[in-house]
Amino acid sequence: MNRHFFKLAILLSLFISVRAQAQLRKINIAYTATSPYQAVLIVAKEVGLFKKYNLDPALVFVTGGSL
Repeated sequence: MNRHFFKLAILLSLFISVRAQAQLRKINIAYTATSPYQAVLIVAKEVGLFKKYNLDPALVFVTGGSL
């Protein structure tokens, strides 16, 4: 009986630790132009590539150059 309880306790602790690691990590990514070179970031976010690696990016447009 104790052996089954011990196995169940280990499985539950592993499940809880895996769930804790599965949270998305929020990051900010800046891009400087609306050009095909920057489209990779937008497409990657839209298709969920960042979520595959547990990232939740906020794409921030930053104007560059002289005004």
